[in-house]
Amino acid sequence: MAPSLVDESETTQASRTLADGSRPSGEPVPEPTDAELERGILDAVSLGLGDVARTLAGRLEERRRARAGNVVALDPRRREGR
Repeated sequence: MAPSLVDESETTQASRTLADGSRPSGEPVPEPTDAELERGILDAVSLGLGDVARTLAGRLEERRRARAGNVVALDPRRREGR
C-alpha cells in the first residue's frame, strides 16, 4: 500500500509530505518559514545545541534584514560624542 499524502501547508509553504515524512521524488525542498526557523532555534536551545541555535538565528536575522530593504545596521561602538 502506497503512503498517503498529508497536507502541511500551514507550516511548510504549501509543500507536500508523505505520511512517512519523506517528500515525493522530484519536488524541491522548500525554504523553511520564519516560524519553522524560530521553532528550530527553540528546539536546539532546549537540546543544548547552542551552535545550531546560533546558525539558525543568523539565518533568520539575514532573512529579516533582506526583507527590510534599505535599513543600515549601525555599529554601537561608533557613536559620535562617546
